[in-house]
Amino acid sequence: QMVGVSLPGTGFSFKYDGLGRRVEKAEGGNKLQYVYDNEDIVAILDGQNNLVALFHHGPGIDEPLGMEDQTQGGQHFYLHADALGSVKAVTDQSKQVVERVEYEIFGQPTFTDLRGGAAVTSEASFTASPYAFTARERDSEIGVQLNSNRYYFPSVGRFLQEDPIGIPGGVNLFLYAINQPLKYTDPTGLRPLSTDEKALLSPYIPSVDLENADVIEDRVPWYLSDEMDGITRGNKIYLRPGAYHPGTLDGTALLGHELVHVGQYRKGATVLSFLWSYKFGYWKSRYERTAYAIQRRIYADLEGTLPRNNAGCSR
Repeated sequence: QMVGVSLPGTGFSFKYDGLGRRVEKAEGGNKLQYVYDNEDIVAILDGQNNLVALFHHGPGIDEPLGMEDQTQGGQHFYLHADALGSVKAVTDQSKQVVERVEYEIFGQPTFTDLRGGAAVTSEASFTASPYAFTARERDSEIGVQLNSNRYYFPSVGRFLQEDPIGIPGGVNLFLYAINQPLKYTDPTGLRPLSTDEKALLSPYIPSVDLENADVIEDRVPWYLSDEMDGITRGNKIYLRPGAYHPGTLDGTALLGHELVHVGQYRKGATVLSFLWSYKFGYWKSRYERTAYAIQRRIYADLEGTLPRNNAGCSR
């Protein structure tokens, strides 16, 4: 992750939590702190823990619906998106359009303030909303947007960091949405499921979860028990080094287990509800019972058709 940027006359530094979420952005003595519900920012605080903004999100991935901006007297703004999820217009409490946003093909935005007599344009939102192209958070001071795990430069249509999957991600590891930004999005900068993985798991997992899941191989949060081969947070599936082997029975069952959790988060589960479900033991969790039921089905259905790799699944 990018930890700092130096610009003429100023500079920015960033901090992240154990899940890779950015929790702080600082410029000199000015600091913004980000509070999350799973993958969604629900509040921004300043360096003295004063509330700067509150956000409301829909059930989908990258679906901001509105914000309460304390820098403008607690005014409420509502965000309206296009088919890609990009914010195209902002309305106020009186249902008036106060801002419109236009994008170049790879997402470079132009914001137009409609509240005055003459329209004024800028590369930063006049409502202080951080959400723009594909509803990702934009750092207008730097000209980049944060796609969860990598920073994206919409003015050139490339990520600033390599794809963490390496060569399997393609020859160009900085490519955005396989160079088709009007058709695809890349909300996390990580790898989606492969065609083969989707085909194997489509009888067990809803297509919406197969399409939305992102896989982080060979990296897990520090707090994950050594007994566990994988963990899911939101639509991100973290797999322990050496635990996952694509195309094997054990690997497919492990991935299927974690994809069940992706669906559970999509339907409203939270990290807190997962932790609460373990109060009487891991094996009694309603979330884990459902995931293991699918895992057992995969083993039963595909036994003998896929090779084994003898890795443990999930626990």
